[in-house]
Amino acid sequence: MSDGHWQLEGSAAELYQRYLVPAITTKWAEDLIDLAQLRSGEAVLDIACGTGVVARLAAKRVGGGKVTGLDLNPGMLAVARGVQSEGAPITWVDGSALDLPSPPDSFDAVLCQLGLQFFPDQHQALQEMRLRAEMFPEFVDGGVTPSGADPTLFQTTPFIILRGAAVVIHTEEVLCI
Repeated sequence: MSDGHWQLEGSAAELYQRYLVPAITTKWAEDLIDLAQLRSGEAVLDIACGTGVVARLAAKRVGGGKVTGLDLNPGMLAVARGVQSEGAPITWVDGSALDLPSPPDSFDAVLCQLGLQFFPDQHQALQEMRLRAEMFPEFVDGGVTPSGADPTLFQTTPFIILRGAAVVIHTEEVLCI
């Protein structure tokens, strides 16, 4: 407390990690990881990873696999790098969902918990995600198109939207929660 006024100390990314991750986003991340049905040894990309809660939970789940956390915000990545994790190693990458810095079919699962709503071109971001996940052997149709996204993309991309704006692209299915 300073001069009778309550103050928060730390950067936006530090405050996000300190207050929002434990109170809100960890539960969402746990749900996302459960829905993705990640398996040991898989390669996972977490897009718009923020401070890395989804990437860390994925690393724990895939054990001997590999996890990449990608975000545009260097402050979020700096905090992500400073948080302890268990399981598979995590590579933190500064990059955009609109131009992913990895070759096609690089990952078994591509996850995005909260970022889709902030992408200036959701269609492009979803195309990029789809290219990075291995091919989908089945189509699962279940819901509605995210606001502003091109509905034709969802006629050819397997997906389920349960709630919110998180997207899971997996080799078997795409889940949105």
